[in-house]
Amino acid sequence: MRLTARQRAELLALEVSPNASAAVRKRCRVLRFWAQAKTVREVASELSVSTRTVVKWVKRYRAGGIQAISTSRPRGATGGKLLDAAAEELATLGRDVSVTTREAARRVGLSAATVQRFWAKRRIR
Repeated sequence: MRLTARQRAELLALEVSPNASAAVRKRCRVLRFWAQAKTVREVASELSVSTRTVVKWVKRYRAGGIQAISTSRPRGATGGKLLDAAAEELATLGRDVSVTTREAARRVGLSAATVQRFWAKRRIR
């Protein structure tokens, strides 16, 4: 991942900000290490985080920039807007018995567990 000078400056400023939480500072560090062309394993090992954590924050940064890493969703939060946007398609897919939960999840970009909960709540399956 390549960062512009502006992006590097934003990450560094947030990382050293006294107002930033420890979690946000660590996310900035993860991204700066990743941008130095280190492997996921190297970044994870050096910063004592899982490889999954490294991948998650890189994806979120790519999708939403500095804003995506400077705010935290509560644990288990699905990002209600995403679910709202996928609701109609999920309902349609749920009525098609040939579509599996995993296939529906892949099509709408949600986890299989979220799809199952959606269908169960609405008594679709």
